[in-house]
Amino acid sequence: MSNDLVINERPDFLPAPTGSSNAMSEFMGGLGGGGLDMPVLSVRGKVFRLRRDGQEVSLKTSTLDVILVGARNNTSRRFYSGSYQSGETKAPTCASSDGIKPDSGTEMQADACATCPRNVWEKTATGMRKACDDYKRVLVFLPEKNIYAPVILDVAATSLRKKKGETGPELQMREYIQALARNQFEPHQVVTTLGFTDDEYPRLQFSFARIVQREEYQKVEECRASEEFGLALNHQEEEGKIQEVPVAAPEAGYKPKPKPKPKPKPKAEPEPEVAEAAPEPEPEPEPAPEPEPQVEEAQDDESLDDILAMLK
Repeated sequence: MSNDLVINERPDFLPAPTGSSNAMSEFMGGLGGGGLDMPVLSVRGKVFRLRRDGQEVSLKTSTLDVILVGARNNTSRRFYSGSYQSGETKAPTCASSDGIKPDSGTEMQADACATCPRNVWEKTATGMRKACDDYKRVLVFLPEKNIYAPVILDVAATSLRKKKGETGPELQMREYIQALARNQFEPHQVVTTLGFTDDEYPRLQFSFARIVQREEYQKVEECRASEEFGLALNHQEEEGKIQEVPVAAPEAGYKPKPKPKPKPKPKAEPEPEVAEAAPEPEPEPEPAPEPEPQVEEAQDDESLDDILAMLK
């Protein structure tokens, strides 16, 4: 299968392609080849989750359509001392937004990332890795959820580009952005489907879904020109416990209504008598047995709606 992406249409409301742009530089930057409360799109067990203000809810899907609104011009880095603790957000011990030097206010591990011992590849039981993780800060819209305000998505290093020698059809971020560029589209001019590869760990893959609609494109342009855009790109989530939004339980004594009994088929009329013999009438079909009531699984749609309402 080919990794190439071909888009054969371009609506008239999109500007003429220029070959290069600030938006394209943002997404390709670094790929080589605060107090503001912002929603965060995260992943757990190859399922997308949405978090804001200390509350988190599962979106109950492993594929999600997004609009890639903007990104930092570079890859960033962060280092956490100690072990990971599920169920809480923790500020990194040391972080670098620009991937070059540590941010102020953190416990600097070195004067520059290039000379930092935490930024050195080491062989471990699970393969080569660094203590300091690379990632790409991206802002997205969620058109499926009618969310047209910036949502933070930090794309892990394993999802930024293909592995050396990897030739599968799945596109990681760099290959996908390059495929869009060959079609003269910028990332924020299309809707992108996020999914997961077959790797054991959650590794994102990117695929083209459709071109944005006129109204969606206007919202993207308004966001990119707003002050909130820059604040979101540099947002740091506050430390604290994460409250898992519970699945709503059915009310006590609730019994779903049984499905109505199916009507029996009408009795067949006997054929006209003939001189030779009278045909036997067809037997009346037995009515189908009444199905047992099925208990519907409880849904957390109301809880999800509460979270989504905070984002609009």
